[in-house]
Amino acid sequence: MENKNITINLNALPCTAVTVSKKSGHRLLCMDLDAAPAVGQWQDGMWHLALMAWERKEVGSRGDTHFLKPNPSRAERERMTEQEVRDLPIVGNMRPVPQQQRPKAEPLPQTDDPAFFEERDDDLPF
Repeated sequence: MENKNITINLNALPCTAVTVSKKSGHRLLCMDLDAAPAVGQWQDGMWHLALMAWERKEVGSRGDTHFLKPNPSRAERERMTEQEVRDLPIVGNMRPVPQQQRPKAEPLPQTDDPAFFEERDDDLPF
């Protein structure tokens, strides 16, 4: 299994807006949790955003292999029309994490020569 880089466009999430806090001046992402598709609350009170990764037919120009869309619950999906489900926005993408190339280890010599295993005169402490 290969690892993936995931990027989510926070502005593309449904029912979200970016605003500035009057108190701190920090930018805030605000989301209407009751209206946003694919947003729910677990029994322990934690909020979650469910996404589905769809494999692209062709790798994107930046190496993207999948795109991400909100994944509404079954009940939400049943309330939506087919067109509304299709029109859910692409909110992100996935691409493989580049694997660093490690130099190949040299193979160990294969020998039956007992001299190969004799002690050597070197400065190793053992």
